[in-house]
Amino acid sequence: YVPTLDTGTGQPTENYLYSVLVTKPQWREINFKALANIEPPATLERFELRRKMTKTGVFKAIEPFDVEALANEVGI
Repeated sequence: YVPTLDTGTGQPTENYLYSVLVTKPQWREINFKALANIEPPATLERFELRRKMTKTGVFKAIEPFDVEALANEVGI
């Protein structure tokens, strides 16, 4: 997220730019010893990803995954 000011209230707020859902088995597939060879955008696209970008590559605010709701779904 990025801290910013709400244009309607002038109050500080947090805008999430991307949200990623990754399982432990998926995370274990990443070879952290070869980070120099990994492209972060390609890695993130392997997972369930929420992001919104303009055609010129500018990130827009998104609604992040609700971790609490997801935990309740799987009984954690």
